[in-house]
Amino acid sequence: MLDIETQLSLKKPRKSMRSSFDMEAQGHRDWQVTVHDKSREDRVMLLHSLDQIFLFSNLQQQQREQLVDAFAPVSVRKGDSIIVEGDDKNVQHLYILTQGSCRVTKQSRGVEEVVHTCRELECFGELALMYNCPRAATVTAATDAKLFSLGKKFSKVL
Repeated sequence: MLDIETQLSLKKPRKSMRSSFDMEAQGHRDWQVTVHDKSREDRVMLLHSLDQIFLFSNLQQQQREQLVDAFAPVSVRKGDSIIVEGDDKNVQHLYILTQGSCRVTKQSRGVEEVVHTCRELECFGELALMYNCPRAATVTAATDAKLFSLGKKFSKVL
């Protein structure tokens, strides 16, 4: 027997999903991947991290290598905001933390609550990227940190 929540969710119609993926770009073979130099160690870390991200789980090795090329290095200082909850303008960024830690907070009834602490090789920012929706939480550097950004440049730091 299914619990009540499961029974109710099965009766609901499926919600539509939207993506920010550019379907026209998929058909073009003349696009270029922006390549950001990185050490062999960084490439290995990023490839390992991509293995853990559902969004990239079905990529072929060549595609994973191109994706790693596209990640840009970013350095942030303790207290810098990387993602701001509710932001609907800067949703085209995905981040992988490679050094340091970050606090993930959400506003709840006017009070900021820490909901997670990101550690090395964790990814964040994928939900807004996948669904082209406002940021669901604020991510702040808890220490000086290094990360890699996929998407437009992180203008505050670079």
